[in-house]
Amino acid sequence: MRRLVGVAIALALLVSACGGTKSAADPPPITTRTEPATEDQWLGHYALWVTDLRVALLHQDRDSLVRCAETLAEKLGDAPAQVRKARRILERACQRFAAGARMQDENRAFREWSQGAVLIRDANGRLSHPQAMERLPLPVGTGLRQESHIEPLFTRVANDLAAPASEVRCWSRADWPKLQQETFGRTLNLAGFASPQYKRANLAWDICDSLGTIAYTDRRPTGSEQLELAFAVTTLMHEAGHLNESGDFFGAGQNEPLAECWGMQHIRQAARRLGAVGAYADELAERYWTEVYPSRPADYRTEKCRDGGAYDVRKESPIWP
Repeated sequence: MRRLVGVAIALALLVSACGGTKSAADPPPITTRTEPATEDQWLGHYALWVTDLRVALLHQDRDSLVRCAETLAEKLGDAPAQVRKARRILERACQRFAAGARMQDENRAFREWSQGAVLIRDANGRLSHPQAMERLPLPVGTGLRQESHIEPLFTRVANDLAAPASEVRCWSRADWPKLQQETFGRTLNLAGFASPQYKRANLAWDICDSLGTIAYTDRRPTGSEQLELAFAVTTLMHEAGHLNESGDFFGAGQNEPLAECWGMQHIRQAARRLGAVGAYADELAERYWTEVYPSRPADYRTEKCRDGGAYDVRKESPIWP
């Protein structure tokens, strides 16, 4: 979803091994690789390992995170010369994941896991064929956070109102342009975008900050900041809408006017689920319609988006949007 400039604010946008019953004649289990793999083989093992790590971090599987270094040695073995520096960084990342898994304090654990995720991205960037950023692990975190993370509350809102979304990811100020560059080949100044292949909505750091204001603070701003909040809620719903396979706005870049109109009409419900009272949610919806929507890019607006129009999802209701 593209950002908007021009309203008084800068609105922008396992493999498991199978076998029979073991007997005394069976060879002992292999826990580490004794022969160095080729670079291509190692990269293949790495792709599987980092996927397992992403799942473990998503579910906060502390046992698996504690065993991170052990699993790294078992699945990747000795590293060929081309990837040894990256391998050493992965070992440091595992130390962070294990340390976080042993902590009871949620914030301290998050910080360790976040540092581990940063190290994974560092190591990944040194490989000749790196994994996409979206395939790498991120910690789960709530509250106002500066680090890239998976946001469980925003994910639930997207699931409840829009479409099955595996994750809503909030990206840091530093990581957001890198993700856009990798995904689109350039930085597009987006506020968010959907990844249908991952069933995921990606949001910029400032969009998540605005959503967090509603969800995690008692502040209910007015003025231009309220417009930012309305834009953030619409962005969440817009991008989640792109994941809805039942509509013809499925997929990033598909029918942006419908996704925009649909997202705007769900501001009230989303804002309430994030923690706003009904009257404030109503203000967000009304201000978006009257002050933001008219200034959206032409390819995000349509005459079908009006009370009683083709894109009105509640034609029987007098409430708009």
